[in-house]
Amino acid sequence: PLIDIDLTETPRFEYRGLRYFAHRSLHRFQAEHWNLEDWQKEIDWILKKRLNLFMLRIGIDDIFQKTFPDIVPYPKPDEPLPEAGEAHHDRNLFWSLEYRGELRKKLLHYAFERDLMHPEDCGTVTHWYSRTPKAYLEKVNPLLLCGSKYNGELTGQTWDVLNDENLANYFKLTDTHIKEYGSPEIFHTIGLAERSFSEDPEVNMRLKLYVYRRICAHLKDKYPNAPLLIASWDLWGWFRNQDVQRMLEELDPNQAIIMDYTSDTMCSKNFT
Repeated sequence: PLIDIDLTETPRFEYRGLRYFAHRSLHRFQAEHWNLEDWQKEIDWILKKRLNLFMLRIGIDDIFQKTFPDIVPYPKPDEPLPEAGEAHHDRNLFWSLEYRGELRKKLLHYAFERDLMHPEDCGTVTHWYSRTPKAYLEKVNPLLLCGSKYNGELTGQTWDVLNDENLANYFKLTDTHIKEYGSPEIFHTIGLAERSFSEDPEVNMRLKLYVYRRICAHLKDKYPNAPLLIASWDLWGWFRNQDVQRMLEELDPNQAIIMDYTSDTMCSKNFT
């Protein structure tokens, strides 16, 4: 009989979660294809596994359309996405942006009702899976960081964050997601990870540290109590030991948390 039981469990880690990413494959194994019922089942499973955080990294949906409505229109659902390239750059949608926006709102509401946390993506969010719409590039014409191309795809480049206007527009995207979908409880950034902007490693390192510095300062000013998860891609594949040490010296341990989702990869470069 279930009587006189006093059971208490304390997790080793304050944040325990999963990251759903932008790679594509069969329906059940690709979060980009799931409908609301699929997500509800997944969220229920997350709770059963006693996790408390999950992250959607499946594109930035209609954030540009909601942030810059006078600049970026919704694409026609029956036509190819203007910024879709070839091979893995082909980001044509399986759902319309309008539907994806409605779906994101409903699934995050379902998750928040169950006390799950969802990190708000911030800083340099444009990447090969989070494209800058061509309409934005044509009308705003932001300066781009030299060397950040993905096979020549301008839509996958990072805006030049040495320009304050570019950085401010990046933060506007995050503010819109918070307003439309999310919560400023916790944040995430990839910084300039995975990307190289100069043949001089010192130039690369200084630029990447500068970006972390600006992102951390913005969040401390606007959301002083919110932690920041920092992606570990550079620590896994690009940074040397001394680079990791320099990065950690820049970060405030009361704010920043290294989100190590690369430690299980079979690679001799994994950092300690």
